[in-house]
Amino acid sequence: MTQKIQGTLNHLFENSTAFYTLRGTHNAAKMMFAYAKEIGLIEMNPVEASFIPKKKLTLEDVSNEETAKLYLETNELKEFLSYVDKHRNIMYRTLIYTIAFTGMRPGETIALKLEDVDLNKKIININKTVYAKKSIRGDFELTPPKTFGSVRSVDIDDIVVEKLKQLYQWREDRKWIKSDFVFGDKEGIPPTVKMLNQTVQRLGALTNINKQFRTYILGHTHISLLAENFGCFFVALVAFYFETNFRILAKNQWE
Repeated sequence: MTQKIQGTLNHLFENSTAFYTLRGTHNAAKMMFAYAKEIGLIEMNPVEASFIPKKKLTLEDVSNEETAKLYLETNELKEFLSYVDKHRNIMYRTLIYTIAFTGMRPGETIALKLEDVDLNKKIININKTVYAKKSIRGDFELTPPKTFGSVRSVDIDDIVVEKLKQLYQWREDRKWIKSDFVFGDKEGIPPTVKMLNQTVQRLGALTNINKQFRTYILGHTHISLLAENFGCFFVALVAFYFETNFRILAKNQWE
């Protein structure tokens, strides 16, 4: 039975069926057979051993032009930040600067608490991220980062230190509700990753940069800037990083 199911998935894939359609078909079949197993009609779920086929990347796919779409050049980052500076919400301005100049993941940044940030030593301790089943403001839980290796400390530039100080002062001057979260709003609640992503998209649309703006592009840009400033070791790091994360671009193109 598993072979027949896999054969069906392979046939759909070979006929250019969209990834989300494949995934939906796979999930629906898995649930149906799971129910059949639950009521005793079958002993094992044959769908669990099947998988959704994926297109293999070629050297032509991973071209310099396509890779360059994953990050901003120095002049592009300056242009983007010029629009960030004009954004009326200081919390989002500071969030975007923090991600762009530390390379932190959006969920890690939003999860930051005051105790995680040492402005005197210029260090941020990353030990958690936000997990939300739905993109509802305030409806989330804090969980460990993506991997064990993601628990780390990062140095922060003076520009980020200054932005954070301005945010703290802004909150104090306006008597916002005290919050443990670095990026808590006037009610003490941090934004959702979706809200942050939408803000980045809107600001990116104001620029003349022909790239797809998502929060991940800021993290990629940070790695790229390290390579530009520190040479070959970081160039190798960039190559590894982009190879790992190129799936994001591939997903946008082929799913």
